[in-house]
Amino acid sequence: MSFRIKLLLGMVLLPTICLLVFLSLSVVTFVDDKKAFVYEWNQLQSRYIASQIDLNLMRMKNDPQEALFVAHVDTAMNNVLDVAGRVQKDEAISIIKTYAAAMCSGLRSITWIEIEGRMVYTYCHKLKNSYELFAFDRSRLETYFAERGISENILVGYDGYVIAGPPGFPIGRELMSIVGNGVKEIFDNSFEKGRVEIKDKRDGETYLLNFYRIPNESLLIISMTARSAPERAAYFFVYRGIIFAAALMLITIMAALFASGALIRSVVRLRNAMQNFGAGQMDVHLEVGSKDEVGQLAGLFNDMVTHIKQLMSVHEEKARIDAEMVLASDLQRKFFPLDIYSNSRYQFAGFYEPASQCGGDWWTYVETEDHFIVCICDVTGHGLQSALITSAACAVVASFKSNLQGPAQLMQAMNRAVFETSRGALNMTCLIAAFNKRDNTMTYCNASHEPTYYFTPRDGMKRTDINVFEAVNGPRLGESLDAEFTETSLSFEAGSVFLFYSDGLKDIVNSENKAFEERRILKVLTKVTNDSFAADAILNMAKKDTNEWRGQSGLIDDLSYFIVKHNINGPSH
Repeated sequence: MSFRIKLLLGMVLLPTICLLVFLSLSVVTFVDDKKAFVYEWNQLQSRYIASQIDLNLMRMKNDPQEALFVAHVDTAMNNVLDVAGRVQKDEAISIIKTYAAAMCSGLRSITWIEIEGRMVYTYCHKLKNSYELFAFDRSRLETYFAERGISENILVGYDGYVIAGPPGFPIGRELMSIVGNGVKEIFDNSFEKGRVEIKDKRDGETYLLNFYRIPNESLLIISMTARSAPERAAYFFVYRGIIFAAALMLITIMAALFASGALIRSVVRLRNAMQNFGAGQMDVHLEVGSKDEVGQLAGLFNDMVTHIKQLMSVHEEKARIDAEMVLASDLQRKFFPLDIYSNSRYQFAGFYEPASQCGGDWWTYVETEDHFIVCICDVTGHGLQSALITSAACAVVASFKSNLQGPAQLMQAMNRAVFETSRGALNMTCLIAAFNKRDNTMTYCNASHEPTYYFTPRDGMKRTDINVFEAVNGPRLGESLDAEFTETSLSFEAGSVFLFYSDGLKDIVNSENKAFEERRILKVLTKVTNDSFAADAILNMAKKDTNEWRGQSGLIDDLSYFIVKHNINGPSH
């Protein structure tokens, strides 16, 4: 199902459902209100009919010519005391004597009698010592019951017999025999007014009966209204409501089509732009034609495209730099000689790990006819710039291989190269040591580098058995072009072991951010207790301890160190 159909359904169905619910509730309320209205109207109509009956009786009493006759009879119903009216006096007396008992039965004040095939109504009212009798035409009474609306108005005596009603309604019959026993409740209580619901046995339809007792008279006015009458009125209301709902739905659909058209077109443009962008079309741009949510979404899409293009550009640049760094790292690794080396007098084992792809640490060794020379350097910082400085130092060492006079001379040349390369921006610490092949002596020159530990392996090694040479310590390389460096010599015992390292060894930290420190370096060296440990074995011991201390922690600084061991009895490899 398309988004437009869903949108249309949402815009149409929700108002329609709400309207139908409202219409249903309105119909129920309307029917209830209509029933209440019918009840109140019937009560008012009953009061009106009662007042009109009283008014007619008063007129006939005041003007006997308004009636067939008006007479007074003694309480025994034997003597007519007086009589007046439109009929002859003798005829009136004859009628009274014949029908007096029926006229004043006590169960209804108005009744009917048939005189020579003519139906007339009579009224009997008891006075103090006599009865007052009226006789009048049916038209005077039935005019109030002849009109048919939604209700049928019936005049009934207390005995339950129908006195007057609409045309066609049986007169003179008991009401229960006409409509059923449901009306019995009306005559079984003395309420002035009320309402009951019955099922009329004539047509089986349910009726609402409102009754009203005429004060001081043995009469009831009953209004019968079919229960379906308010519902039929509601049908018209529902019909109009359905027409209104249909019109509203049509207007809603037209409005939804109009509104959704622009929305869908904007959404389709956004979808197409996203598909094109996803397919690699990087120059996608949406026109922001409005300030509503769709326009804001288009603007956000444009911003997203711009940011992604920027990120891709940055990523491409980073990828290029990473590739160059990998190349530089591979190239820098070639500056280092083999990790393991030995000659007739000395063994060498070295280790190097940069803190990033390229580092500022570097070590090397050179062998001449008379000397085995080692060099370790540490440029301030790490990274590509530091690696470039180490390349300058490497070039200087390579150029002096065949004409090396001493560590100080080499240090002087390296200082010049570092200064001219970095223009004083970067410095390098360095230590160069030249081991004599003919005797147990070493000449060294130090440019502010970490001191070197050396010792002769023996049983029960202690930290106090480990020596350090730091008699000379010149300035760092690259600080000054005119810096001067001095060298000094020392003698050592046969089989001595030397540890050269950069400051990255002390800076190794564990998971608790504690540094490796000098005392742990010395602890590693005290494990070398005899001459059987080769240089690479000692180096592996140091690597094992540093790795255990380090765990998964990264390096803070470049890490480099190497072991030089003097052979007692010639070469070991």
